[in-house]
Amino acid sequence: MNRLFTWIEMRKKIIKYLLLLTLVACFSSCDSTESGVVVKQPVTVAVESGGNEYLAAQEYATLKGYELVEYASRQAAVIAVENGKADYVVINNDNVTDAFMKSVDLQWAENTDYKIEYCAVISKSTEPLMAEVNNAIGNLKSNGTLQEINDAYSKGEEYRSENVSAYTDKITVLCSPYFENLLYTKADGTLAGKELDFIREICNELSLEPQIHVIKDFDEMFSALEQGEGDIIISAVQYTPERETNYLLSEAYNEVTFGVYKRK
Repeated sequence: MNRLFTWIEMRKKIIKYLLLLTLVACFSSCDSTESGVVVKQPVTVAVESGGNEYLAAQEYATLKGYELVEYASRQAAVIAVENGKADYVVINNDNVTDAFMKSVDLQWAENTDYKIEYCAVISKSTEPLMAEVNNAIGNLKSNGTLQEINDAYSKGEEYRSENVSAYTDKITVLCSPYFENLLYTKADGTLAGKELDFIREICNELSLEPQIHVIKDFDEMFSALEQGEGDIIISAVQYTPERETNYLLSEAYNEVTFGVYKRK
């Protein structure tokens, strides 16, 4: 009787052990194509840490339910997608020139809903000027000039203005080379970049000759405006409710969008 009882207990233990091994085998092979069971890996979005690209990627990943992965640089984020370590990378569309796309193994997937609007800024004490600035920006949008500037830089070409105004007066424009892809100083000391062309075209439309005053520190531009050192700021200033409280902001003359790119 004791032997029979012992045999039954041993048999129960053997069955439990075999069942356990079966479960372990199932879990270990659950991502195998042979098992017919597919485990969905999280969709990952690569982005450079900090800055507006990060904010755009964060919003996009949250809306889609994807996993956001941060990298030390945009190049590292791009390489992660090229190597299959991430599914998508979010990049400021201003930086996606023809030359850039030829240098990477990426293709456009879609745009995010995140965007930034750049406005001209004047002091509230010079309110009449704002109506003129808004009218000038509206005309430049209607005739396609602002789009032509964006298109030229996207192709890596130099924008050339065909219209030079007969200036009736001068206007002092404050700007900062804070965003080096938009405004920078060349080796010969002269200014260049997309933002400079926006300045020139807006001032041409106003029939005012731009006297450009470069201030290295971005925040100091606003102090200079308050102290009367300039008439207007045209320097990739992003619209924010706080700035609208303190200054007069024009309608947007440029809009920055963010694209989602994947491996070809």
